[in-house]
Amino acid sequence: MPSRSEQFSTRVVLSLVAAGLFVGLLSGLFGVGGGAVIVPALVYLGLSQREAAATSLIAIFPTALTGCVTYATTGNIDWLAAGGLTVGLVAGVQIGTYFLTKFSERFLRWAFVAFLVSIIVVQSVFVPNRGGSIRLSALTALGLVALGVACGFLSGILGIGGGGAAIPALCFIFGASDLAARGISLVSMIPGTLSGAIANLARRQAYLKTGLIIGVSAVCTVPVGAKLASLLSPRADALLFAAWQGVLLVRSVYVARQASSTDSKEDTRTRSHLETDQKTRSHLRTDQKTKGKTDQKTRSHLRTDLKTKGKTDRKAKESGR
Repeated sequence: MPSRSEQFSTRVVLSLVAAGLFVGLLSGLFGVGGGAVIVPALVYLGLSQREAAATSLIAIFPTALTGCVTYATTGNIDWLAAGGLTVGLVAGVQIGTYFLTKFSERFLRWAFVAFLVSIIVVQSVFVPNRGGSIRLSALTALGLVALGVACGFLSGILGIGGGGAAIPALCFIFGASDLAARGISLVSMIPGTLSGAIANLARRQAYLKTGLIIGVSAVCTVPVGAKLASLLSPRADALLFAAWQGVLLVRSVYVARQASSTDSKEDTRTRSHLETDQKTRSHLRTDQKTKGKTDQKTRSHLRTDLKTKGKTDRKAKESGR
């Protein structure tokens, strides 16, 4: 993977382009940003979980923008509902990107695994309704904002667009059709991922060119995925999405276990070093105490010798008189 200067080899560029094309297909098909694909791909290419999550938001922005246009042309976006979700998501992603710098690599990896498990369960059990719609009210608006905050937080710490969590909630809780839920999700990702990407770049956690290569490549295949989504039944689409998440889950668990094993070895080495340091400090304290006692004895002997010499000198003077 490139360093901070982002100098790419041909293999890396081709890998990023391939990942982008696949991400665009999934984004159009499932209405997600593609972070569940981008993050594992970047980790595989050598980025840390934190760097991959931060860079993923850069790649999702053009993908979501293209997906939004595609769904808007077919009339599958509820703009008012999208506005409420967007307000919350922009706020939540700022919170998430802040905590991205605080959580450990181990936590981030296993959090990503937990997210994938939850998505697989939800997509396996729920049957989306293609004919539903959201009935807006003050309570619904507050609910959409709250959902946006939660999805934005997940987006910030996991590097996902948030669609994987938003779409089932929009269908289950708010009654949106599956296509409308995808369109709403893609609209909210545009300002959400843009604000998160800017925050990550400001904190020097993300790779700009890497993200843009994936994002621009994804733009080419988003319309193809959206066309496929309209041809599949809602249930088939949900099961297909769950199956794909299962593939990612296996890979993510493997990576997380490897990282945990490495961390355990590092912890063992650290504890060993600490124990060695403690023993060294203990020996030093013992040596200092021994040296102190020896110095005391030496000073005592010197005082005794001085006293003895003084007495001898006095006796010699008295004898001379």
